[in-house]
Amino acid sequence: INNNPPKENMQEFYPEEKTKMTIREVTFPSADDDDDNNSFRLHGSLKLPSSETSSSSSSSSSSLQKIAAVLIVNGSGPIDRHGNVRMPSSSYNIMSLFANMDLNTSNMMSDFLVHHKGIASLTYDKRGIGKSVSHNNKDANIYYKAGVSDLVSDAVQAYKFLVTSEIERLDVNHIFLLGHSEGAILLPLILQQLKQTNEEAATAAAAAEQQSMPLPRGLIFLCGFGECIRDVTGHQRETLVKEVQEQHGIKGWLLRQILTKERLERQYQDTLKKINDRPNSDYLSTYLGMIKQPAKWMREHLALEDLRTELSQVNVHCLAVAGGNDCQVRSEFCQTEVAQELVPQAASLETYILPHLTHVLRSMKDRPCQLLDATTEYPRLAKLPLDSELLSIVGKWCHRIMKEEESESNK
Repeated sequence: INNNPPKENMQEFYPEEKTKMTIREVTFPSADDDDDNNSFRLHGSLKLPSSETSSSSSSSSSSLQKIAAVLIVNGSGPIDRHGNVRMPSSSYNIMSLFANMDLNTSNMMSDFLVHHKGIASLTYDKRGIGKSVSHNNKDANIYYKAGVSDLVSDAVQAYKFLVTSEIERLDVNHIFLLGHSEGAILLPLILQQLKQTNEEAATAAAAAEQQSMPLPRGLIFLCGFGECIRDVTGHQRETLVKEVQEQHGIKGWLLRQILTKERLERQYQDTLKKINDRPNSDYLSTYLGMIKQPAKWMREHLALEDLRTELSQVNVHCLAVAGGNDCQVRSEFCQTEVAQELVPQAASLETYILPHLTHVLRSMKDRPCQLLDATTEYPRLAKLPLDSELLSIVGKWCHRIMKEEESESNK
């Protein structure tokens, strides 16, 4: 399986790579790593701009220049470090036979940041996916057992790895968190846990005359700002019903018999009932184990309600980008007035709604992207590079925050 973006697209998108890249395989403890047989570590890729550049005009001081970093938190589902869908092969889930999908969202984003902005990146396989499996691969259901709290804690562990690993030239005071889809929903929770970690360690740190852990310099929300899973799933059901009503011919007639508003709502409520009837179950297994649902994950997401409390406590720089052609989440939360109400304490806030951007971070200009066609449209879009305007916004924003703070410190 080729997990790398198509070579021709890479050459087209990076016609003049200014900075060379070094890729390191890294590993760090998961949030619940211990010494028993169920322990496991998370594995990922650390991409660093090389001290050597392809430009002959680069200064000799470039090798001594500090570099910023971006920790990428991927969206929902079994996503690996590259941003690809990889069903847990060890679980023998029937979905793994046809649900894998190469999207390379994290691959392309991290490559752009290194090659064009000189910014390091860390991406990692979710627990139970790729190399992030249990000790001796004994627990095949780690992915399905993971809840929101586990995903947040794992991201915190990844952040701690960046801060404490003493990576050469890495400026630990300029680490950004980038969340895509569900990853964007989790960002305020990750920041909140990092703050709590600092508060808990404050007394010990003071006694040892040590400084607390630097917090993220900023949060980058991509296609997931201001939403919670309850709202997202409700919006998707409404969108699906609307798309079905607009279908023509025999296909439209058949879909309207199957995908009705009442049936979709009943299925959703049935799922909630099963989850709530088994409050101690981390996941549900049906059809002889061929279909599995992460129950703990859903329960913890629903408990978050609308995330307004968590967002209101965000006090770092924020960048939020939504897609006008995103069929999975709404873009209205990135309207300036709405966004300002959601993160009133943000150190700064920039929001963008890119009219053609889809949920997989590519543009689709010729027609609306629909949920009904996602399984065919997403693989097609995945062959394209990420939206160039999106990349430009993210790269320039990171540099601007860094330069503004450097100017403030020099005053």
